[in-house]
Amino acid sequence: MSGTIRSFFAFDIEDAVIVRRLSKVQGMLANTGADLKLVKPQNIHLTVRFLGDIPQPMVDSIYEEMKQLSFAPFEIELRGLGAFPKLSHPRVVWAGIRKGSN
Repeated sequence: MSGTIRSFFAFDIEDAVIVRRLSKVQGMLANTGADLKLVKPQNIHLTVRFLGDIPQPMVDSIYEEMKQLSFAPFEIELRGLGAFPKLSHPRVVWAGIRKGSN
C-alpha cells in the first residue's frame, strides 16, 4: 500500500466513566447543529502527539516499533473543553488535561 496516512500517537481511554461523560458531551455537541464528525465511544482516545500525514511504509515501521513498548497505567483529570481551528467552526473538539499532563 502506498500514499500517506494522517497519524498520531494516542492512548485508548479505558475508564468507562470518562468515556460515558465524553460521549454525553458529544451528544450535547451534536444537538448544536455544528458540522462535526463525532468518533464512536469505543474510539475516544487521548492524543499525545499528532504526526501529520506520513508515508505508509513509515506508519508500518512505527507501528512495529510501538508494539514493542509497554506503559504503566496513569491517571488524568479532564478539565475544560475547546475546539480548533475555532469554536465557531470546529473540526476537532478536545478535552483539556489538568492532572497527569506530565
